[in-house]
Amino acid sequence: MASNVFDNQVARWDNATCNGGLRWQIFTFNNGYNYKNSATNSNFFQLAARLARLTGNQTFSDWAEASYRWMEQSGFIKDNGRVVDGADVTNNCTSVNNIEWSSNSGILLSGAAVMYNTTKGAQVWRDRINKVLNHSTTVFFKDGVMQETACETNGKCDSYQRFFKGLYAINLARTVQAAPFTNQTITTLLKKTAPAAAAGCDDSGASCQLGWVPGGTAGPKDIGAQFSVLQAVQSNLLVSSKGVTGQNQNTSTGGGSSNSNGNGNGTSNGSNGGTTSGAMATHLGGSVWKSLPGAILCALLFGVL
Repeated sequence: MASNVFDNQVARWDNATCNGGLRWQIFTFNNGYNYKNSATNSNFFQLAARLARLTGNQTFSDWAEASYRWMEQSGFIKDNGRVVDGADVTNNCTSVNNIEWSSNSGILLSGAAVMYNTTKGAQVWRDRINKVLNHSTTVFFKDGVMQETACETNGKCDSYQRFFKGLYAINLARTVQAAPFTNQTITTLLKKTAPAAAAGCDDSGASCQLGWVPGGTAGPKDIGAQFSVLQAVQSNLLVSSKGVTGQNQNTSTGGGSSNSNGNGNGTSNGSNGGTTSGAMATHLGGSVWKSLPGAILCALLFGVL
């Protein structure tokens, strides 16, 4: 199913505008059809990266590299690691919307960490991780506690944006597992954020606020805030668990199979070239399947489907 979703997205890769990239919306009558954004393209990048790690199919690796490089060349990922929202295709993406959201940085970090792991620690992926990590942890943390800087301090986070910190937190934890050199930076911040997030919940734990920075804005208590608090806490469990790269150091040829050829029709056989950690592949494979309900929900929430 994951490779079929990948093929479906490859078929929508649009070279006619902005020299590539995916549009935010599929149908011409949807608001946002003329917009290409980091959320859509970073999720595609992460999917390609995880499938590359699972299957050993070079096609997925090539698309992961191509999609990340397109975001860099289009100005969605700045030289300092800043990840901005997107751009309008009507001006060929020449003027970008510079607002920053934590979830975009997190999704890119997690995917880049998988590529770092897949390429056995390639410097290019280590550099990309460091840039995005260093910038995002400066922007999205205040006094060591996570916040959605663009809207949280002014009380203007909408129902979608209240989920973003949760997505950021869980992707930071996944980054540690695939790229352990990030452990100290990320773990320190997640450990300080978790109790601050939990402190904003009532005694029953059934109602939690969006704002976690002590003395800051409390914000609304809704499903987005609940989701973000839950992920802020659970991400510490993922970081403290045995990492996917350390479960089994024995290697086996390949880690899965795929019929994807990256042309949108899935007709040619994928390869299992190279060696992959069996445990890593099993974990990522399970993660792809287990994440599908949540991925579909998030896609519906963010207007991708």
